[in-house]
Amino acid sequence: MEAVHETRQDGGQTAYRAYRDRMLEGCRGRSAGAFHDDIDDEQTDDRPEAPRNRIRGFRIAVAEALRGQDPTVVTEEDMARRALGIPADIALHPGKGRGWPLLVQVFMPFPWVLRYVRHALSRIRTFEGRQYVYCQFHARLFLHAEARMYSRSLDIALRRFEATSWEELRALQLRDAGWLIAAHRLGLRRLTDLDRCAGRSEAPGWFARWMVDEGIIQHKEELQWLQSAHRAWSVGWRPRRTQREPVRSVVRQLMRAGVARPHLARLHDVDLEESDAARLAANLTLLADAGIAPVHEVFDSARDLLWRTPTKTWAWVVGAAGACTPADIHTLRGYLGFHAPPPDWIAHHLIACGTGLDALATCCRLLGELSDDAPAEDVEAAIDLLLAAPHCLDFTQLGACSQYLRRPDRLDRFLQVLVRHDLGAAGHVVAFQACYRVGDADRLDAWLTLIAGRTAGMDVDVLVEWVGRMLAQGSLDAFQYLHSAIAPADFAELRKLEVLASLGPGLLRYLVEDKGLDSVKALRDWYFATRGLHGVTWWSGSDPELCRLLADDAFQRHNFGFMMQNHRCVLEVVERRAHQVVPRPQRTVDADAMARYYDELAKRRREEMARLLPQLPAMLEGTGGLLLASVLRAGGTSMTALQDRLARLQPAVEQLLAGQGATSAELDEVDAELISMVYRTSVDVVRGSWAAARGFQSHLDGWRLEPFHPMAWQRSIRKRTGVLERSSLLALKRASEHATRFQHGPDEGPRTFRDLRSKRLLDPARDPWSVSAHLGLLLAAAGNDPEILQWRRSTFSEVASMPEDGAQTSAYLEQLDRLFNSALPDALDEHAQRFLHSLAPDDAGQLLQRLLPPSPSADSTVPVMSLDQAFAQMRKNVLDVCVRWVKREKGRYGRPDPSGSCTHLQATLTKHPAAYFAKHAANLCSRDRVAMWQEARHAHLVVFDPRQRRLAGMAMVNIEVVPSLHASGSCLIIRAINPMEDMLATHCLRSIVESFLDIAIQIAERNDLVAVLMPWHNGAHLLSNLPGIEKYLEKQYLQKAQAASADRSGELMANDDLRRRPRKVKARFSAFEQGMEIVGTLYAIWQRAPVDQAARRTPSEDC
Repeated sequence: MEAVHETRQDGGQTAYRAYRDRMLEGCRGRSAGAFHDDIDDEQTDDRPEAPRNRIRGFRIAVAEALRGQDPTVVTEEDMARRALGIPADIALHPGKGRGWPLLVQVFMPFPWVLRYVRHALSRIRTFEGRQYVYCQFHARLFLHAEARMYSRSLDIALRRFEATSWEELRALQLRDAGWLIAAHRLGLRRLTDLDRCAGRSEAPGWFARWMVDEGIIQHKEELQWLQSAHRAWSVGWRPRRTQREPVRSVVRQLMRAGVARPHLARLHDVDLEESDAARLAANLTLLADAGIAPVHEVFDSARDLLWRTPTKTWAWVVGAAGACTPADIHTLRGYLGFHAPPPDWIAHHLIACGTGLDALATCCRLLGELSDDAPAEDVEAAIDLLLAAPHCLDFTQLGACSQYLRRPDRLDRFLQVLVRHDLGAAGHVVAFQACYRVGDADRLDAWLTLIAGRTAGMDVDVLVEWVGRMLAQGSLDAFQYLHSAIAPADFAELRKLEVLASLGPGLLRYLVEDKGLDSVKALRDWYFATRGLHGVTWWSGSDPELCRLLADDAFQRHNFGFMMQNHRCVLEVVERRAHQVVPRPQRTVDADAMARYYDELAKRRREEMARLLPQLPAMLEGTGGLLLASVLRAGGTSMTALQDRLARLQPAVEQLLAGQGATSAELDEVDAELISMVYRTSVDVVRGSWAAARGFQSHLDGWRLEPFHPMAWQRSIRKRTGVLERSSLLALKRASEHATRFQHGPDEGPRTFRDLRSKRLLDPARDPWSVSAHLGLLLAAAGNDPEILQWRRSTFSEVASMPEDGAQTSAYLEQLDRLFNSALPDALDEHAQRFLHSLAPDDAGQLLQRLLPPSPSADSTVPVMSLDQAFAQMRKNVLDVCVRWVKREKGRYGRPDPSGSCTHLQATLTKHPAAYFAKHAANLCSRDRVAMWQEARHAHLVVFDPRQRRLAGMAMVNIEVVPSLHASGSCLIIRAINPMEDMLATHCLRSIVESFLDIAIQIAERNDLVAVLMPWHNGAHLLSNLPGIEKYLEKQYLQKAQAASADRSGELMANDDLRRRPRKVKARFSAFEQGMEIVGTLYAIWQRAPVDQAARRTPSEDC
């Protein structure tokens, strides 16, 4: 390592120190990493890293100052030369040098040029000095752009190696600098010699150099030892100075222990990142005391586990497990991965049962997952039970039974149930372990009894998967009722009832016994034709009349979406009235007084319920099936007050369904509840944004708008043709667990990200399960995004246990599609950078190593990435995996029946304040951008279901001039087409999209607009937040668009042709508020003919 040149102790020394201090002050803000490079062609010194970096920072600052200096003005040149080690006869600026190097460039052969450059650079003492002079004078001599970058490798290649052409020099430059230093010290001077001796080794350059420095590689022919078919190093990992000594100590201890040099050279195949020399010494002492030799054979088996595995685990392998030779160590190698050893008694018991070392090795996972608090007697009894008749598991099968030994106290009863149902054979016992985790013996018995006689010829894995899922869902009572009431003929018909089981036995009994739906077909037909069944339950408590009344109303409407909310609303009002009449006594009263209080309160609840029940039908009729707390409270005062409230309510609902509604500055309770009901959002959201959303109705004054436009969406309940991929559904729950671990305190320090394995991202067969840890990292990086948090809190769990078929399953798949295509990417765009930058430096470094790809092939270069780049690459990989999986699941639905019935809806273009909340219902990323709504060019096209009396979908509309189509006439630009997810799950996607476009064209025609267009999606989901909708628009319209030439800018096409092949229009369109999310291309799907130069102008032209 070069040192700063020392001079005489005179005034010059003082001046130089002042100069150095000033330059160092200028580079104080640089991070230490900016100067980190421990490759030099001198022996590595042991100076502390901070002073070393300061010296390099000083030299870099001097070189940068020289580059920015006027060549005709020489200031402090002597100081700069001294800092950079540049002799006085070497010019610092091209203007002061001799002109003959240009002749060298033109006439001299490459070896002469190389010799000339080597001679010049070899006289300069520092790398930074050589770098400066090379870039100023010599880079242009090689006539290649790549030669302008002066790296450590090029520095060594120019000064130490021979080359006959630029291609040969470039090949040397691409070598790691450490490799070049190692080769030079072994006497190699040509690239051909290096390739012949080392090939394209995967070992990192610093490791090759260390092998030479430590004397492990002593001859050039021995460089071949560094070749390997694989390696465990993370790309770009280099030991920090604090890690170097432990790594050196590990190597030297292994040498002293007799590990041959060729074996040590293969250390680049293992992970030295967690080198622990003290632990290695303890483990080697343990092996010596146990008489296990030779050590090099142990090393061949254990590799880095010699210094990574705790000594107590090695002691267990040697002692309790009985390993006596290196071959035994190899056999039991799986146990060396344990951070803590299993208890001795389990090994002794397995050996007493006849387990040899090979069999003990197959039980590695079993012992690794053994619960710490499991009683030894229960575990030993469970092992004996599994090994004995009638099950007779072998040790390989026993090794797969870790779940049984986690709860050994329940095993005897569980196995008795399997035997009773002729499922006691060893293969069945191992398979049903999946059910042991989620259910007890009694429930297993009930399910197996339920399907008895219906499983002949069924594959055991199919049976176990179904029973395990039913145990997890907890729908036994519902199935038992359906089994007794309908008696399905076979297992296939029984599975068809699965979609109905979530309704619960109470609601099923109501449907079968009260409504006459007494067959599998009748129940399924009703189920697929009815909306809002997800989450509906039947209450069998003290209010059966209320349940029946609400159910009758919902059944008549074919819509159970309000039933649960109505029930809660009634109970809350009844409870409030009862407490108003019967106040709670003081805490000091005795038990008898409290008993009398509860009796009186219960009596009052019954009275209030009896008073309220007769009023509910009129309320339900007046509100379209949804009970409001304000209306219920009015019913408690007088019938007149109720009638007045209902009389006001009906027109208010009709106004909202027409895209209008309240406009006052203050919302009363009824209006707020109605808006939240119709627009599917919360009262708090309505009240919070009301002031900013009101007052813009005048933007559409003068427009010819219909009260509503009829719209019809074709119903489409599709049936699945295959089973759900349950492992991927469970992977979502697992990813959520990973997210919690990644997001909250790193209890294991730098091992927080241990579950991340970059090689999984390269597996061609990767699926959500294999990348669940990476998906968990994405969820953690999404921060506190409300939608992602809701998925993590409950929705992932609901999705994991969803039924095989039905509207609920279809809706969940649509939600997953939107999650991976838009919601999660949007959340990551918002929060990921904050998450990554919040990591501690050590954690950030560890995460980077876990995200970087494994070693590339021998003929490829090693990528160098920042954490942001590696995270972005991983993000794209994982999201692509999840999107493909959801697409595959959706593809297992058959095509919709084109003869299905239609749902008749009504649409309107509006700027009334209530319509602002449509984008909250659609959960758009722009839902809080009030500035968009306040622009005169912006409006919402809202669609309502008059039967459900709720929002069915929405789209954003902009009315503005597109100069490339018309100088003054306005155009309609439609985007953000978003049906509500429950509607998308039950209707044909094509009919939804086309009906929105039809209405947009109708509005344009009626108002003499120039054209109807849609924007390019811009990679920001501008067409729709729902991936299915966006993909349809892109495929059917954007990809078929034709570019209009400049000489045809005013020419029109038939609108039928435009609908088939839209016209691509170059224009500037702000998709958000003006100036935000600029789009450069629009697509015309309709155009007015003929073009009227006096086309209608609108208020939007002035915005």
